[in-house]
Amino acid sequence: MFLPKINEILTIVGQEMCAHSGSIMLVNEETGELEMVATFGLPGDYIEKVYFDASAASLATRMNIACL
Repeated sequence: MFLPKINEILTIVGQEMCAHSGSIMLVNEETGELEMVATFGLPGDYIEKVYFDASAASLATRMNIACL
């Protein structure tokens, strides 16, 4: 699978740019949605946390509840 290589490339580019952090998102061809597939300089659970927070915000919006 190519995802480990994407993470490796992002890490190299991030280091060369002296970046604090970064991410790569790709379009899921089946759903048409963006998916974060690699991160650099972020916590190991960052991708899962972002998707959890986005799901919670989406649910709250559908239910017309304010997110705090």
